[in-house]
Amino acid sequence: MPFLFVVLGPTGSGKGSLPDKIIAELKSKNVLDKETDRRDTFVDILIDNLVERTESYNDFVADFFKKMSMENAVAKTLNPDNMTIKLFNEAYFKARKEGKCLGNKVDEYINNIERQGLGFSNDDRKMTCEALNDKIFSDAIMGRKNIVFETTGAYFPEWLLTNFGRNNVLGNIIINDYTIVFAWSVVRFQELLRRNISRAEKATESYLNNPEEALPPRIPDIRPENFKNQVKKIASVFTDFIGNIKKYTKTNRNNNNNKQKSTLIKNPVYVMVFDNNSKNTQTIFDKTASEIYNNEEVEQLLLQEYGVLGSNNNNTRNTRNTRNTRGGKRTKKRTKKPTKKRTKKRTKKPTKKRTKRRYN
Repeated sequence: MPFLFVVLGPTGSGKGSLPDKIIAELKSKNVLDKETDRRDTFVDILIDNLVERTESYNDFVADFFKKMSMENAVAKTLNPDNMTIKLFNEAYFKARKEGKCLGNKVDEYINNIERQGLGFSNDDRKMTCEALNDKIFSDAIMGRKNIVFETTGAYFPEWLLTNFGRNNVLGNIIINDYTIVFAWSVVRFQELLRRNISRAEKATESYLNNPEEALPPRIPDIRPENFKNQVKKIASVFTDFIGNIKKYTKTNRNNNNNKQKSTLIKNPVYVMVFDNNSKNTQTIFDKTASEIYNNEEVEQLLLQEYGVLGSNNNNTRNTRNTRNTRGGKRTKKRTKKPTKKRTKKRTKKPTKKRTKRRYN
């Protein structure tokens, strides 16, 4: 039985360490067999692994830093202005969506994937990085390979569970054959900032010291307010996650004839949250989707662990109380009824008097 690990969390939250931790959790449940209890049996699906290795992106970064000293380059990375972020984003998406996904570093990466049983033709190497990444994902599913799919979680990857977009073959394989694990990496906001700053600094120094071997740095927007908004968005998507996933894991009634529909995803769906604030990672949430009955349980967990949603939490509670409190609505109805009666009495009386006076 193949596994699909969907690992989610903000940049710098340690998503890359989650597969080993998920494997350890599943081993403790006696869920894994010998073919799935090792990290090297999983194919990684992450578009950045291709883009950062392309000649296009490497050439851009080399040209951007070529006239800067090491000190100035690191400073530019750690304190980017709007134009720097814009230029790096444009170079990233150009390498991702335009032209061929080529480069010596790309070749090395593809060779490693081929060792896991996936093959690539000459025509495949003419694809864009985005198309090539989709091919790797599709071939891994068709081959029933164990897969790690990494994303920030800014959007719920619903397309994974809805027939893989429009490809019914791939979608049916996922929902019928795979056991899916959704796992979040949670790190306090200040620690996220510190890690991203440290990582950007090390990546820039490493690349400038050895551009032929090292991967070029990305320049994520980690300016405190912007980054906090991004983390809030990821956390809010997480709080809605349970409601979304239950659409696919529970039995629903057909509105037309009230007959029971069969469960869409055949195997258990695991939901895990890991506290990645230190090396001693703790599992703070570990349930199957069918065991989770209360969204508030998940919501409060994220509010506490990310530490960025205090005001949103109050708003959420106020909204919830407003929805559940019907007294407010009844009060409005009570105040409207007497108002209408009074209005009718006042308008009728003077009308009669005026009419009599006119005819007299």
